[in-house]
Amino acid sequence: MVWPSLNGVPACANKRLLTDILRRQWNFTGYVVSDDDALELIIVGHHYVRDDVSAAAAALSAGCNLELTDSGPVFHSIPQVGPVTCSHCLLWFGPALMVCAGVY
Repeated sequence: MVWPSLNGVPACANKRLLTDILRRQWNFTGYVVSDDDALELIIVGHHYVRDDVSAAAAALSAGCNLELTDSGPVFHSIPQVGPVTCSHCLLWFGPALMVCAGVY
């Protein structure tokens, strides 16, 4: 099974791809959803990080807003990433909240 990466960084953990290019260069304002089980594959497929906490931190920091999974969510580890502030929540979940609120 092949999962996309760019310069050795899994696509759903790639800040250059999700934030620099998608959001800044292309002005994308929607929310980014991982491929099915892609966050888990950051650990077991790409061997990019060692655990759910690191995978959640990498994906969220890169600009992934929502995890698509049927085998167990990686984002459940968010509280273990460290102190989560309101600005973190707006950065990570703002686009999805805007859609739910009908702004988009």
